Amino acid sequence: MRKEFSKNTKQTKKGKKYKIELSETIHPTDSTNAKQKRLGYKRPIKEVFHGYKPSKDKEKYPLGVTEHRSIDRIEDKYDQVVKNNLTGEICHEEHEPLSKHRDKTKFKQTEIGKISKTKKLKKNLKEVEHGI
Repeated sequence: MRKEFSKNTKQTKKGKKYKIELSETIHPTDSTNAKQKRLGYKRPIKEVFHGYKPSKDKEKYPLGVTEHRSIDRIEDKYDQVVKNNLTGEICHEEHEPLSKHRDKTKFKQTEIGKISKTKKLKKNLKEVEHGI
């Protein structure tokens, strides 16, 4: 969608003509998010997201990206496709079992995380025992 505003050509006292033109470009965006829940399951069994996401790298993706992500916990599927809104090319694409995708995410506990949690638990138990 492009809006253009222009004034008629005007003439100054010296006889020079000038024309003023202003233009504005609007990029409307939308997104859809859906979750399917089932009785007896804690988390949704299916999740789908399709839509616009702003990019942190404004130089590489000035208009953001369009992401299509679907998660199916019953079928053990994870699909994600990310497209550049400026060029339309695919920047990132993943199609894999959800169980393998989870292994590389930030939710995987490292040994350091386990150690720090156990230290905190021991410290809390000592405080409770000593009434601190």
